[in-house]
Amino acid sequence: MLSMMLSRASTFAKKRLLKVFTIQIGVRPFTTEIKRVISSAAAQLDENVEQGTIKEIVDNVRPQELLLHKVHVEKGAKFTNFKGYKMPISYKNAEFANEVLFTRRETSVFDASYRPQIYLRGKNISKIMETMVTSDLQELKPDQAVATLMTNPRGGIIDDLVVTKLNENELHIVANTPKVLKEIQKKKAMFETEVQIKIPNDMTLLTFQGPEFFWTEVARLTRCSDTGEDGFMMSLPAAHAEEFLNYAVSNNSENLLLIGLRAREALRIEAGHCLSGIDYNEKITPVQAKLDGLIGNRRRIEGKFPGADIILKELNDKSHPILRIGFVANDSCNVGASIMDPKGNVIGKVTSACFSPCLQQHIGIGYVATEFAQSGKELLFDKNIKGTAAEMPLVKHRTQKHQTLRKETRWMTEITFQIVITLRRAGHQTCCLATPFPSYSDLHRFLGTLILHFLKSVEQSRYKNTRENNNNSHFSLASPSIGRKMLSRIWSEFWRWLSSYWRSSELSYQAALDFERNFRHNLPRPVLDEAFRRLPSHTLHERELAIYTQFFGFHVPVNYELQTVEEEVRQSRESVTIYDASYKTQFYVWGADAPRFLDHMVTSDIAHMVEGKSVVTVMTNYFGGIIDDLLISRLSSDKFHVAANRTKVWREVQKSVAESRGRLDCAISEEKCYVMLQGPECEDFIKTYGTQLEELRYLECKVIENDGMRGYNLVTRYSYVGEDGFVISCGNVSGYVQDLKNFLYDEDSFHPGFQLIGLEAKECLRIEAGGCLSTCDINENTTPVEAGLTRLISGTKKRYGGFPGFVIVLNQYEHRPKKIRAGFSSDVGRIRKGDIVRSPDGEEIGIVTSATYSPTLNKFIALGYVKATYHGRTHDLIFNDNIPGKFASLPFVYHRY
Repeated sequence: MLSMMLSRASTFAKKRLLKVFTIQIGVRPFTTEIKRVISSAAAQLDENVEQGTIKEIVDNVRPQELLLHKVHVEKGAKFTNFKGYKMPISYKNAEFANEVLFTRRETSVFDASYRPQIYLRGKNISKIMETMVTSDLQELKPDQAVATLMTNPRGGIIDDLVVTKLNENELHIVANTPKVLKEIQKKKAMFETEVQIKIPNDMTLLTFQGPEFFWTEVARLTRCSDTGEDGFMMSLPAAHAEEFLNYAVSNNSENLLLIGLRAREALRIEAGHCLSGIDYNEKITPVQAKLDGLIGNRRRIEGKFPGADIILKELNDKSHPILRIGFVANDSCNVGASIMDPKGNVIGKVTSACFSPCLQQHIGIGYVATEFAQSGKELLFDKNIKGTAAEMPLVKHRTQKHQTLRKETRWMTEITFQIVITLRRAGHQTCCLATPFPSYSDLHRFLGTLILHFLKSVEQSRYKNTRENNNNSHFSLASPSIGRKMLSRIWSEFWRWLSSYWRSSELSYQAALDFERNFRHNLPRPVLDEAFRRLPSHTLHERELAIYTQFFGFHVPVNYELQTVEEEVRQSRESVTIYDASYKTQFYVWGADAPRFLDHMVTSDIAHMVEGKSVVTVMTNYFGGIIDDLLISRLSSDKFHVAANRTKVWREVQKSVAESRGRLDCAISEEKCYVMLQGPECEDFIKTYGTQLEELRYLECKVIENDGMRGYNLVTRYSYVGEDGFVISCGNVSGYVQDLKNFLYDEDSFHPGFQLIGLEAKECLRIEAGGCLSTCDINENTTPVEAGLTRLISGTKKRYGGFPGFVIVLNQYEHRPKKIRAGFSSDVGRIRKGDIVRSPDGEEIGIVTSATYSPTLNKFIALGYVKATYHGRTHDLIFNDNIPGKFASLPFVYHRY
């Protein structure tokens, strides 16, 4: 291959050029980038060899050093020429395969400072820049970013960019090639308004990627990745970058790895991403490169970007002659190798190739004729190497696009990443903090080193001043348009540190408390839709900076800004947490016919319940379908308390009461809190009230009428999440809120392990416990037998019936239902609600009804329904996006009542 590339140069020229490259650049001459340099330079060499200009040519192509070159040398880097820079290709004592696998497992950092950064400032700059790129920049909000393409009039791709809207008149651009700057300068004269261009020569660019990412102090942070892992691109001044990179890598050697270009390229190819100038060029259109997803919806209609006519025609007519594909091969393929069909006809060309440590296969990216661009097509490469076209990405992406219900955590286009908080002190340089929003990561791993480093080396003296004068005026928001959630995230980590700080008697508790409250009150709160009701304890959730979602007609906290879902789940499994389920419908039924009435409505034996007992049961319709699951408590011989999810249960009861002729009555509890206390330490926690509630056994209830419980008139020992727990129905809302405030904030009553959790964590705990959610996992078309809830049918009713739809239900119980609820798990990719479940041969056998990531098990888990004939017959399953999985026994996490 090398001789072919140098065919245009004389033998003398080849030898001299290779020798100079080997000596002066210090890398092997047959690397991909050196080949490219030699190929272009060798042609000039023959013309200049007699004039002695070899040294000039080498000087012209000699790469620049990165701003962090000194750090890479200290880390034992081996270098190569890449896009005109001396780039680290690997590091001492770090094997290529280990770097790739470490990134997929933990976190790695790559120095991408070769990428040009450009600042544009001018009136309506987003509208102006739109004339050069394919995305909708005008719709971006301040501090939002978008991936886009710069195209030429022929529809070819000049470069792919990350464009950030700083404000209405300023953009930040991260490119791959200097061509972008040349294009902007070329068209600057055509702009309607004056545009200022700034090129920061002292800014570095670091990319962090991996499932265990962390927060850090940076100047600018964008959530994006070119490796398929969740990741962040950090732009920070070189003066601070060297110290930061040295400190971060040195103090987190077990969890953070500095990787080189070779590993980054393998990660990129595995993820199916393009490299500018290699996998696309100015003759390749976005449609041919499978990058049409970077064309905004409005731009597809309006056009008005370079090459729009050609690109949109290809997009609509599917008239593109070639298409980018991924492939796997049984041997290594060279970049530039021909791709052939099984008959030996050339149909395309390889643009990127490597060995994948993750797949343990040779993989690559290339272009073929459109009719051959189908997954599974057999291919041939040079030297009769066999291969197969494969769907991209070759390694599934694990970016957090759909991880949470938070709108601000969407990938790239919906993430706020600008400076989030400014710490000021007289006589001290302003310091800026920014942080990602973690989803699966464990921040504590890095918190102990990075945050203490920051506090001690930069701002420690300021906190001592805070203790003396209790003046918090030095806290200010960077701008009113910053992201609330990111602001709260960094505050959460700081507050943890502050809590441990005052406990060590270095800072008074009251000073820390005032400090925290003052900060929180400055946070803007979201405007809630008045069409949905608020929980009775809404003020408490506001104080805790709740993030809301609509659930059963209420604004319910999905989580809290100062906590991660992983922390909430871990706290529930290890200590004690409380969940506000006041959206549940609570009502009382009493009267002479109350036991018989409820007994005929549900599947449990209510008539023979003893006082002080509770039962979990289901209410069915006349077709055996589940209307709702209920918790019924017998308060006295003729009085019952019912907790339901749906208001339909209450309406059905009201109808029956109206027809009872006075022998039955009911009343709904409109302003009652309904909270769930769960965790292995909940018994110790409940002892605080001194009412001997810890003596309650599972599914026993107790009516409390003294003032000590502040109107908590019913307590049941039960948990929805598989842990020990208590369900508390509280009539005195203000008393309940005051108690929680004491536990969370009061110095005397403060409980260090106590924590509020949101709906997202509760749902994660529920799925881990194998529980059902009404209208989701169970509905009026699902019977108790199909849902695996036959344990909720009493023994008497299994024999004699006596509840709506019992004929259908008992027939299914004796025989086999057509479908059955099952658990699924996957160690590879995310299972999502609504995914189709397929057998290994591709047959559709079921559907997913609930899904989550389990921090406890460190895997993706789900609940759903499958054909009963397949349950237990096959072990392996396939979900959407060809994600492999398997059946799992329920519960995923064993109950510890």
